[in-house]
Amino acid sequence: MKKSTISLLLLVTLGTAYDPKDLIELQTEHECQMCDLSGADLRNLDLTRANLSESNLSGANLSGADIRKVNFSNVDLSDANLSGAVIKGAKFPEAKLYRVDFSHVRGWAANFIDAKIDHCNFNSAALGGAKFGNNDLSNSTFKNAILWKTIFKNVKGIPEK
Repeated sequence: MKKSTISLLLLVTLGTAYDPKDLIELQTEHECQMCDLSGADLRNLDLTRANLSESNLSGANLSGADIRKVNFSNVDLSDANLSGAVIKGAKFPEAKLYRVDFSHVRGWAANFIDAKIDHCNFNSAALGGAKFGNNDLSNSTFKNAILWKTIFKNVKGIPEK
C-alpha cells in the first residue's frame, strides 16, 4: 500500500513539473518550441523575442517578466500568472488563455487575435493598441484597464471603455 501511494504521488508530481532541459534551452537560446514549461518559475526573466510556439506553460509564473514580442502561438497558458509583465507586441494566436492573470501588464500592441480567452483577469492592464479578434471576453474582467486605441473585431463581451 505504501509503495503504490508513493508511486502515485511521484507520478502526480512529475506530471505537473516542467522539463529542466527546456528551461535551460529557453534561457540560453530564447527559442523553445513544443517545450514543457508547465509550472515553471519564470518571474522577472528577460525573454524578449523568444519563440515559445506550441509549448505548455500552464501554471507558469511569468509575473514581472519582459516578454515583449514573444511568439505564444498555440501555447497553453492556462492558470499562468503574467501579472506585471511587459507583453508589448507579444502574439497569442490560437493560445489557450484560461484563467490567466494579466493584471497590471503593459501590453501595448499585444495581439490576442484568435486566442481562446476565458476567465482572464485584465484588471489595471495597459492594453492600448492591443488587438482582439474572434474572442469571447464575456467571462474576463477589464476593471481599470487602459483600452486606448484597442481594436475589438468579432468579439463577444467587449469590455466597456
